[in-house]
Amino acid sequence: KLQKSFLAIATAILRALLEPQKMKTRAATPGAAFLFLAFSPQPSLSFLPSRPFVPRRSALVVPRSEPAESPAESGQEHLQAVIDEVTKAAEKSEGDALSEPPEVEEEVEDGEEEFSSLVKHQQFLDTQGDLPQGFRIGKSKLTFDPVEEPTRVDLPMSLTLILLDEPTDAWTALFTTNAFPGAPVKVGRKRLAEGGPLQAIVVNNKISNVCPGGEPGSGEQSSEDICTGLGALLAIREGERGLEGAANRARMVLPCSTGIIGWSLPVPNMLRALPQCVESAVSDDLNAVDAARSIMTTDRYPKCRGETVRIRPPSDDFDPDDSGEKFRIVGIAKGAGMIEPHLATMLVYLFTDLDLPRATLDKSLRLAVKKSFNCISVDSDESTSDTVVLISSQKVPCPPGSPLVAKFDEALLKVCEGLADDVVRNGEGTNHVMEVSIKGSPKDELAVGLGRAIVNSPLLKCAVAGNDPNVGRLVAAVGKYVGDNHAAHSKGQAQAAKGQSILGGCVMKMGGKIIFANGQFILNGVLEQELIQHMKAAELGDHGKAEFPLHKRRVSIEVDLGIGLSEAVILGSDLTHEYVTVNADYRS
Repeated sequence: KLQKSFLAIATAILRALLEPQKMKTRAATPGAAFLFLAFSPQPSLSFLPSRPFVPRRSALVVPRSEPAESPAESGQEHLQAVIDEVTKAAEKSEGDALSEPPEVEEEVEDGEEEFSSLVKHQQFLDTQGDLPQGFRIGKSKLTFDPVEEPTRVDLPMSLTLILLDEPTDAWTALFTTNAFPGAPVKVGRKRLAEGGPLQAIVVNNKISNVCPGGEPGSGEQSSEDICTGLGALLAIREGERGLEGAANRARMVLPCSTGIIGWSLPVPNMLRALPQCVESAVSDDLNAVDAARSIMTTDRYPKCRGETVRIRPPSDDFDPDDSGEKFRIVGIAKGAGMIEPHLATMLVYLFTDLDLPRATLDKSLRLAVKKSFNCISVDSDESTSDTVVLISSQKVPCPPGSPLVAKFDEALLKVCEGLADDVVRNGEGTNHVMEVSIKGSPKDELAVGLGRAIVNSPLLKCAVAGNDPNVGRLVAAVGKYVGDNHAAHSKGQAQAAKGQSILGGCVMKMGGKIIFANGQFILNGVLEQELIQHMKAAELGDHGKAEFPLHKRRVSIEVDLGIGLSEAVILGSDLTHEYVTVNADYRS
């Protein structure tokens, strides 16, 4: 009762302070925010079990006003809505508690993944989704009316919260190299450069928050508003007070957005949905698969991979509580179109409980990304929002120089390779996955570039979609790339001649069968039928609309230049009618 009385007093004071002529649409006055911090009720955060925390008080954020209302009316109404939502969430969550994440009992066995039904695929995902120690998942939904398209109303959006029990310095990230990065990417780069701790990642789908209209920097401000709103609901550190404490909590939140480019975030609606998102992390027993499903856009099914590495096996004294020492890595990914990453990829979040320093995590992540996500392409278009984050809860000790680092790198690469395959297999309209192996290259760059040129050839992609072994399109793609890119310092005929000399001993295979050698095709009727059957066997079904992957088979293509030791394996997809349909109707 006393808390409610204080809240009523604070609300009355706020209304008196926020006079229309002094109203700001981006933030309330410092005095009003301080009073609200002083008088708001204290939510229970007993779900943070690692050490006692002093609950934080809610910070005040007033986002931009709706266009149809005056700044004063919009700011006051939204302020009251945020206060009401935070208060209700705090009262509802009081007394709630979460148990520690369950011990991982089942380890996934290696082998071919074959799924006869949607249920079987879901069962496989369930074996992957157990979170490492120290992580929790929350989610909520909302609707919004885009200001850029006034005729469209009540569009759906999901918020996904990845929450750690306590802040961690052990995190790193890689971002898109696109010259028009989204606002969340800019904020993420700033967080990484500041070198501060991280406790939460908040992801919205439907809108990517890239170059939206409005005042300069409005996109970044919208992302920061969401961080501040979430920070106001989380007790991140003990003893923080006032506006400075709220700002500190906001800097421990990493924002991410994916969806339509050019639209602005519906900040007021998202702020009102944040309490439910936090409550979900408190009260719902969600795993990584739930998070993977929540961040989807045009994805047909969630992508989640997990690995458990045992440090010590269970003891021999038959202690039922002793499952041995182990650490875990779990990754989720979102991405189906606009996929050809450089340095990073789509949206990917990797969680572990092994305590590794940031420098080690960064080195491990760059190596894994280079061999996985940087070796895939769906449509050769690089996103403006590509982000991959690796974060540790630091729950499992790892002494400096420990051999566990090598085991971690191996497990991380396996998770990333699995997710990379899932992204391509789940590509928009994908009905075949192509695996292009380049061997015998004089340089790594040539191997990777040639592999990408092959999987991105529109003519070859269409041929694969139709189960047509038109190998002439493969040879044309190889010759074009080598002629255009090898010995770039050479010009004209000299360069072309150099390319011919490189390809003089080139051998090409499809489906494991030699189709080209010594500058000539090796084709016949029997081989033609074998290649057709090889392609048909790799079909994913339903003409690129399947709701789960039937198998992990691929259309195999191999190009051996025979003049070096560098190799690369690039994954790509075919080009189907469904891909065109999805992207022709993307916004409608």
